[in-house]
Amino acid sequence: MNGQQVGGILWKPSFEADVTGALKPGTNHLEIRITNRWSNRMIGDQQPSAGKKYTFTDFKPFSSHSPLLESGLLGPVRLSAVTMQ
Repeated sequence: MNGQQVGGILWKPSFEADVTGALKPGTNHLEIRITNRWSNRMIGDQQPSAGKKYTFTDFKPFSSHSPLLESGLLGPVRLSAVTMQ
């Protein structure tokens, strides 16, 4: 939020971050970085069109025909304002 890292890595419920300390009056800039699942990266590396491989393992539980697993920013996504009294 506005160039500050807040919330850490949200990999388990409740998937919430309090950004209050990073907010400023007026316009704010929110940046969210999303990471794919390792299994999807391994499947992608096995595609015939993959020019570069990003993973290496001697155990190959997935093939190029394996279905991709749900990954990324899954909704619904909400921005909530909480007013303090």
